[in-house]
Amino acid sequence: MAVWIVVLYLPFSAFAQVTINEIVYDAPGSDEGREWIEIHNGSTAPIALSKWKFFESETNHAIKAVSVGTTSPGSFAIIASDPAQFLIDHPDFSGNLFDSSFSLSNKGETIALKNEKGETMDSVAYIAQGKPGKSLQKIRGVWVSSEPTPGVQNKEDAPQTDVSVAVIAKNSQAVSKSNVKPSTKTVSIKKEEKKTAPQSVEVMSAEKNTLVSNAVDAKKDDHLWIWILALVAVIVITLVGLYFIEGKKEAVVPSDEGFKATDFEIIEVKDED
Repeated sequence: MAVWIVVLYLPFSAFAQVTINEIVYDAPGSDEGREWIEIHNGSTAPIALSKWKFFESETNHAIKAVSVGTTSPGSFAIIASDPAQFLIDHPDFSGNLFDSSFSLSNKGETIALKNEKGETMDSVAYIAQGKPGKSLQKIRGVWVSSEPTPGVQNKEDAPQTDVSVAVIAKNSQAVSKSNVKPSTKTVSIKKEEKKTAPQSVEVMSAEKNTLVSNAVDAKKDDHLWIWILALVAVIVITLVGLYFIEGKKEAVVPSDEGFKATDFEIIEVKDED
């Protein structure tokens, strides 16, 4: 199942980095009041989205602030078709929330953001097929189908849905279609799913036998080392014993009580006149 997205980038000064970042066009169950888009302010200036327009179904829809009307640099904002229903579906959401009247097509259409001057800041033309409840998210410049992440950094599901993306860049001087000659760059990304073939009974048995054999060999090696250490210990004890025995023999001194008179020669010494 593939998702095709066409993204139109219109770089206009600081607003060039205000982009459509996530799209929920096919909510689980009924879509009515449960569709929304996420805006990312990647610029260095706050954006008053309540003065902008959301272009959808050939209509410029007004954007009304539900919480804070200004989106700060680096932050995210949600434009929902029904803010009350959105908060029911996403009770943990605490970011900037805006209201606008629209109904996204499940087959695909072109949506855009326009500033207070009517200039198109970002435009996305999507033709998507995917599981209901997923959102289209821009991750590292690539659009993928993933679990919705309203108000936070987009996160890719695993495994990734196969995605083909075509990017059309327009120069900053072009606002209307009449004087724009877009250049097209197509990037295809396909991620193969890992396929693991089940192991046969024979392979599993062979692996089990190998493990048992290795365990037996290891046990035999342990016994052999025990015998070698025992033999070395006996040899060392024997040598130490012999050393002490020889030392005692050398230290024995004969006593005078063991000698007899016959053992000595008497020499008579005479004085000479």
